[in-house]
Amino acid sequence: MNDAPLTCQKHLFSLPESHHYLNCAYMSPLSKKVEGAGLEGVRRKAAPMGISSQDFFTEGHKARNLFAQLVNAAPERVALVSAVSYGVATVAKNLHLEKGQRRKDRIVTSAEQFPSNMYVWRRLRNEGADLQVIAPPEGVPRYQGWNEQLLAAIDDTTALVALPHVHWADGTRFDLEAIGARAREVGAALVIDG
Repeated sequence: MNDAPLTCQKHLFSLPESHHYLNCAYMSPLSKKVEGAGLEGVRRKAAPMGISSQDFFTEGHKARNLFAQLVNAAPERVALVSAVSYGVATVAKNLHLEKGQRRKDRIVTSAEQFPSNMYVWRRLRNEGADLQVIAPPEGVPRYQGWNEQLLAAIDDTTALVALPHVHWADGTRFDLEAIGARAREVGAALVIDG
């Protein structure tokens, strides 16, 4: 993972020169590119007769393919959903937890995650799943310690690992490459709130 500091990217946003916006966990500003795409979408919807039924799929397939390349996954393993809560609820409904001697019922996640990626796992805990919520280590560097603790929690009883790519409250990056490799080793599903 590249730990080089990110250089200033302010030129990519329409923020006033006098402002430095840091509260991205609450609501991030749109980049100029995203702003342009949004405006183009509004223009297209203003004249809906130019939108065909195929348009509902073409751009979504393109986005899935690009994201799949980014995370080194097959496009059919990437889901585009309107909200994380819908996506994880679908995963939870299709998750087959094993009890008894061949126990595979552990769900590993990080503490203080955004609620939409926690409520459904808590519900499964109430139904008997072993929910392992891994708290961040005390002190710094949180990145290394937290990732090490997450990796250590993933074992042969793990059915699923559910994480964001970065922690919404403090920006800690999760090493999804290492965590994904460990999940595959033990046959666990990996759900990423991207």
